[in-house]
Amino acid sequence: MVSSSLTTTGYAWSTLSALTAAIAAFGFYMPYWLKGELTLHQQTIPAYFNSFRRCNYPGAIQPTSYESFRQVIITKCGRYATFDDIPTLWWKITTIVVGIGASLTIFTAIITLSACCTRDVITRTTARIIGIFQILAAMFICVGCLMYPLGWGNKEAKEACGRQAGPYSLGDNK
Repeated sequence: MVSSSLTTTGYAWSTLSALTAAIAAFGFYMPYWLKGELTLHQQTIPAYFNSFRRCNYPGAIQPTSYESFRQVIITKCGRYATFDDIPTLWWKITTIVVGIGASLTIFTAIITLSACCTRDVITRTTARIIGIFQILAAMFICVGCLMYPLGWGNKEAKEACGRQAGPYSLGDNK
């Protein structure tokens, strides 16, 4: 039998912490924060972005060494090649801030889940510290989500959402 000093409320807290960590990590990684459309050669393809990943983005290829480069829409998801390739300072800050928040949720979930199997991991003091970490994580994630729209005026967002796109304005997207 598992030995734990958690109450029913403690088990619920631990379960909700794990669920929140999974949602925060999943939301941080998935590139579906912003959806637009790219049109090239009379073909319209949906484009998706988050602060450090994108799906279906413009690129240039050289079919053979004898032909010049031509523009295409790369239909796959991926990260920007380097941190400096992230198109706006706001999205760089969002990546860091939301990443810290998601990491804090994972850290607190690991501690609370370990308390389900081990005695005396959660004391009054550690519960308060973990609660503070969870509040900080929520603040980091909220601040990051509020900063992300400030970068909607970048070139990539304007290509996908229209020339009218700007901070807190999705342009042609409704």
